[in-house]
Amino acid sequence: MEILKILNLCKKFTNADISAIHDLNLTVKDGELLALLGESGSGKTTLIRMIAGLEKPDSGKIILRDEVISDDDYFMPPEKRGIGIVFQHYSLFPHLTVKDNISFGLTKKSKEVRNEVVNRMLVMTGLCGYEKRYPHELSGGQQQRVSLARALATNPSLILLDEPFSNLDTPLRIKMREEIQKIIKQTGTTAILVTHDNQDALAISDRVAILKNGLLHQIDTPECIYKKPCNCYVANFLGKTNIIPAKVLNGMYESPIGNFKINGSQISPTSDNEVMLSVRPECLNLSKLNSEGVKATVRKVSFMGEYREVLVAIKLKNGSSFQLKVHVKNDMPSEIPNEVYISADKENIIPVENIC
Repeated sequence: MEILKILNLCKKFTNADISAIHDLNLTVKDGELLALLGESGSGKTTLIRMIAGLEKPDSGKIILRDEVISDDDYFMPPEKRGIGIVFQHYSLFPHLTVKDNISFGLTKKSKEVRNEVVNRMLVMTGLCGYEKRYPHELSGGQQQRVSLARALATNPSLILLDEPFSNLDTPLRIKMREEIQKIIKQTGTTAILVTHDNQDALAISDRVAILKNGLLHQIDTPECIYKKPCNCYVANFLGKTNIIPAKVLNGMYESPIGNFKINGSQISPTSDNEVMLSVRPECLNLSKLNSEGVKATVRKVSFMGEYREVLVAIKLKNGSSFQLKVHVKNDMPSEIPNEVYISADKENIIPVENIC
């Protein structure tokens, strides 16, 4: 069941050269955790502000639980939408205790109901024993939990998470995203996570939607969007990749790493019969045997912890060279010769649109 529908949504700010959001269509399923992923200025924060009612669209329609909350003729006030928000900077009330922060949106409930809800939120977020503390007495991770508890306390139809991990260091960031995912799934809450970090998006979301300049480029499961990006921008934004030019001749892709026949591609070649191919560094094979690929010269080897990144150069027919990055597992012999052979399995070579 679709809990949120966004139809042809547009927003352009005064004096802006391009639209913040341009003709965007999006659906979110009930109980889904959707990640909105994009760089700064991509439009993701503007989008969730329009969903929350903090920004009015220029045109388009937003439907929440089969009720229109925004269109060209109607704009529902944010306090009536039943949407919870977890802000990047937590936005806790400094003069209120943890308990009072969590119960802030429950003022119309009886004291007994407020206490029951707060106690449930404290247990769920691991904050028991902290209810009498003030925000300045808490760590960043604890403040983030209070913010999440406050958003969930009102039992919202939808919760919006605006860069919730950006102020946390790496170990705490990983811990908090796992905790937030667990809590959201336990409560069955539908959530939209806004982030610029591809690891956050891939690690905890059910689907990832990638925005750039107000346009939705691709939406799919984390695995599908990582393995089968639609264009160069998506491929690069989701992690390291090699973008390789190729010629389409007689049903084959002729590229610096070999010739391939790839069936079912939806990517049309240019007028020069050129296409771009995306191959992740971990999907390239490196061998010492000349029967296993195209000859390459090793330019640099970098130790990256879990793997080694090998920069290689392949000599082209015109005398120039083409560089690739290959990720090699650390269980391989430590000595990598100066001359190696590079290959790739056909299923790991993805034709992509030349949109960067």
